Parts: sequence; C-alpha cells; structure tokens
Amino acid sequence: MKAMVYHKAHDVRMEDVPVPTLNEGEALIKVAYTGICGSDVSIFNGKHPRAAPPVIIGHEFSGELVEIKGNANGLKVGDRVVADPLLDCRTCQACLDGIYNSCLNLKMLGHNADGSFAEYVKTRISHIYRIEDSVSMEVAALAEPTAVSAHALRVSRAHVGDRVVVLGGGPIGILIAQMARITTNRPVTIVEVGEWRLGFARKLGFDPIDGKTQNVKDAIMDRTNGRGADVLFDAAGAAALTEQISSFCKVGGQIVIVAMPKEPRPMDLGVLTLKELDVHGCRAFNYADMETGLAMMAEKRIDNESMITQRMPLERCVEGIELAQKADASMKILLQP
Repeated sequence: MKAMVYHKAHDVRMEDVPVPTLNEGEALIKVAYTGICGSDVSIFNGKHPRAAPPVIIGHEFSGELVEIKGNANGLKVGDRVVADPLLDCRTCQACLDGIYNSCLNLKMLGHNADGSFAEYVKTRISHIYRIEDSVSMEVAALAEPTAVSAHALRVSRAHVGDRVVVLGGGPIGILIAQMARITTNRPVTIVEVGEWRLGFARKLGFDPIDGKTQNVKDAIMDRTNGRGADVLFDAAGAAALTEQISSFCKVGGQIVIVAMPKEPRPMDLGVLTLKELDVHGCRAFNYADMETGLAMMAEKRIDNESMITQRMPLERCVEGIELAQKADASMKILLQP
C-alpha cells in the first residue's frame, strides 16, 4: 500500500509498505479521509518529543472496516467508522484509575505507531466507532479533534450563563467555542491574531478579539462587565497571552489548558492564589468524549463541514503540511489516499 513515512525533520516520503497484519483484538480500516493536525506539523519539523521514526504519520481519519480479528464488538466488515488513535497500556496507575488518555506509557497512531496517512491503518477493535449515515466520510475525519474539544468542555465548569473566552482560533479553538456557545447559551469570545482566522470565526457568528490591534485584557473586561471570564480555554499556548492569562479571569474563575506549549511558559502564581483560580490541565479525550462528539456531528449541532478548507490526494501530504503551518489560509486540510 501507499503510505507517507516520516524519517526525520522535513523528510516525509511516499513509500510502498506492506498492508498491516492484524493481531488478536485488532481491525483493519481502509482510509477514506485523514486530516492534518498541528502535531503532524510538529513531527514534520522534527519538534515532536514522542515521534519515533520511521513511522507512518496521521491520526485523524475516517474509513471502511475491511477486516476484523477477534471479538467484533458489534462491528462488521463494511461499516463506516472512525477510531480513537490512543493506545493506552491498560496496566499503569492512570489506566487503572480510568484516566487512560493520560496513560503513563501512552502510544498513539501516527506518533510512535503507524498511523493513517496511508491506504490502510490498523487499530484496536475496542477503539473503533461506527458513524451515522447522516455524517459524511469527510466530516467524520474530524471526529478526533471534535472529541478533544468535547473533553475540554467536559472537564471545565462551564454551564448555562457563563462568560467563556477561548484563546486561539485554530481548529480546536473554533470547535471549543462552538460547543461552549451551546453549553452556556451565551456569546463566546475568541482571541486570535491571524487575520484569516479572525475572518473565519466571524463567518461562524463569533465576534473575536484581534490580539494584534486590541488590548486583550481590556476587551475581555469590557465584554464581561469588568468581571473577567468565568471559564477561559487556552487553545493557543502563546507565550504573550500565557503571561497575562490569570488577569483575564474573574475571581474564582477557571482556566482550562488545552494547548501543549512547545516550551515552559511563565504564569503569575500570585494572581492565581489571590483570585483563587482553578487551573485544569486537559489532555486528549476518552470514550465518552468521542461518543459526545459523534452525536453532535450526527445532529449537526456544530459546524464541522465549513472547517474543511482543502482536500488533497495523499501524495500532496508535504504540501498540505506546509500549508497547514502557515495558519493564514486553512482550517482543516483533508488528505485522500
């Protein structure tokens, strides 16, 4: 089969590789569409700490189930499916506590196990989800980032009436903002610096703050009657905003860290204490979040389709990654094997 294999920084090649052989408890999926994620960009640039070359990259995908080895768990060949790319060890303290998304020995398709930038991908049967007929294969390829966003909302304290601020207008930030708008039944504020992404947010009905031309703290305070955000989601990880992040929240507010900064960021711990802020880490997602995301997609409660801004054949993978890292002309790029 054809696959895009990562070897080292800026060295991702289309190669002929064997179709994966299944072990007990695994299934084979014929990939329909696979999305380019920010972590794929990091891997391409040689900056992802867990990427283990040579490896087929990619972890956001939809496809058709073509082979099952073991208990089918209600699935059957021919099903339209998506899959959870997390490969937890099931034996560490985190897994035994039910926090498998933070498994101490976590592996992941496309990082340190062969992923979805290929014609076929294998994964655990237990990690596969059937998709509703109302969801296209293209939209279904966004199931993983949708689940990540659902997890962010679930671990937050956001509820009806809350004033929510989202730092970052990329795919995860936009999805979180859409879900928060439903959860709170109030307008949600997105903070972004890229002109293209600001325009994209406006098309989805948001009134974003332009971090380049506006004082972010003043703008947030103006929109929250001087209180600050009830819940703030950091989906950007930008150093300039992280230093001020505690000043954006009300006393007793919550900060949910979704972005993974490339390096340590300073934060004013004194303000965290004085304002009794709750800072909550947020990593990946679990079964409940995937099911929530798929249900929202099936019910069309969030707009995933408009987020697909480019479609390319798999062989244009490198071009797609280079476009994705510019962040000024794309939201979600899909590759088609």
